[in-house]
Amino acid sequence: MSKVALSIIAMFALTQLLGIYVGALLVENSKTVPEFGDFNVSPVSDMNSPLNAILFFAYVIGGAVFLVLVLKFYKGVLLFKGIEFMVIFTASFIVFFVLLYHIVFSVLLYQHTALSLLYVTLASILLSLLLSAGKFIFAKLKNSAAVISSAGVGALFGFSIGFYPALLFVLLLALYDYWAVFKTGHMVKFARELGDRKLSFSISARETENVKEKVQVKKGVYEEREKEVERSSMELGTGDLAIPAMLAVSIYPTGGIFSSLAIAFGSLIGLAFTLHIVSKNRVFLPAIPPICLGGAACLLLLRLILILL
Repeated sequence: MSKVALSIIAMFALTQLLGIYVGALLVENSKTVPEFGDFNVSPVSDMNSPLNAILFFAYVIGGAVFLVLVLKFYKGVLLFKGIEFMVIFTASFIVFFVLLYHIVFSVLLYQHTALSLLYVTLASILLSLLLSAGKFIFAKLKNSAAVISSAGVGALFGFSIGFYPALLFVLLLALYDYWAVFKTGHMVKFARELGDRKLSFSISARETENVKEKVQVKKGVYEEREKEVERSSMELGTGDLAIPAMLAVSIYPTGGIFSSLAIAFGSLIGLAFTLHIVSKNRVFLPAIPPICLGGAACLLLLRLILILL
């Protein structure tokens, strides 16, 4: 497997582990700390209601329609930068708050007071602002911002929805992903348009090499110089990172950490298979179906092993 594919796989694995860890902390802390219950974004009070999956899917379709219209009539980049800033800030705040809360009150054992909680909140806001603003200044922060924000989204939605509604949501997304790639093609357009704007709505990896070329420095005089050219590149959307993390977190309350890790491991296998097909045939494929199918299959295998034992 190429270095480019391995880089994508490594970032995907990091996102899953971070998302599961943050999601597990959300679940555990919500049992004793009322503030963590406020993170629940479930549209319906019953997190196990299938209506949650339907409403979440409706939000995705609404967002896709909005994006189609914007890309059609708006050729600038400022609006997308604003959306990117808000997404990175909001999603990374979840990650930073949960991790800082755990470090301050569980690891360092500071007393839980209104003032200490305020300090944790302000520190999380500051870190989120630095990451969001830093992405504007340093383009190389794109992958880091995408990994952290995708982990935050996956943890948040997995914490807010039960496993079976999450599974239904994944099924609807897989069908939509297939339709958007092979039928309408607008998902391919999204990837190209957003990729050209260098936004943190995907992770990317590329492999380059230096080649020598002759450059005319003045009439009749040529100089040999090295030029960096791209040999291969790959991108993976943040949705393809966040959705399997969501599924892994959603199983945690009932299945425990091993069930979550089984989904993450299976998703990793599904991604590796997808990247192999993509690199071999040079095609654009919907990633959610094979990734989440791999995760569900690995979870089923774990359950069968436990039954047999």
